[in-house]
Amino acid sequence: MKIAARIHALCVSFNKRHVLHNVAFCAPAAGITVLAGRSGSGKTTLLRQIVFALEQLHCAAAVVDERGELFPAGHTLRPAAVDVLAGVPKAAAVQMALRTLGPQVIVLDELGSLEETQALEQGFFGGVDFVASVHAAGVEDAFRRPQVRYLQQHGMLRVLVLLRGRNTPGQIQEVRVMKP
Repeated sequence: MKIAARIHALCVSFNKRHVLHNVAFCAPAAGITVLAGRSGSGKTTLLRQIVFALEQLHCAAAVVDERGELFPAGHTLRPAAVDVLAGVPKAAAVQMALRTLGPQVIVLDELGSLEETQALEQGFFGGVDFVASVHAAGVEDAFRRPQVRYLQQHGMLRVLVLLRGRNTPGQIQEVRVMKP
């Protein structure tokens, strides 16, 4: 399996509080990786760190950040070599990125609707990889989500990563690798 991004021993602190500790993660190339978890489980923080890892790998990455949660305006730590599309609806931003930015990977926070999910299809079949997050209480809950079910039914979902929860943000509970 070709790897698009590999993260080892990732630790992140905010206000002297560890929010991610010793996280290891591989995102395979040629597919969509979904980070699933409850609110506060570290999905957005982990996505942000994946973006920085992609930048260090000199990967052409684009971030679709509709509500400015990954890299808020004025955020002091913002990737210099990554395109960030903020304030644009996700489905439109994905299409903009595909048509104008030439990304190898697109990162999205909170894949919420089927329209947003369907927007990934053109990029997927054009060879673009995606890393996205969804809210889910567990693996079975994630697979019941229309977004995840659509990705799975259309052969686009490669990996589902379930994070433990609010008490252990960023800790991985389970990884499911799908057959292509």
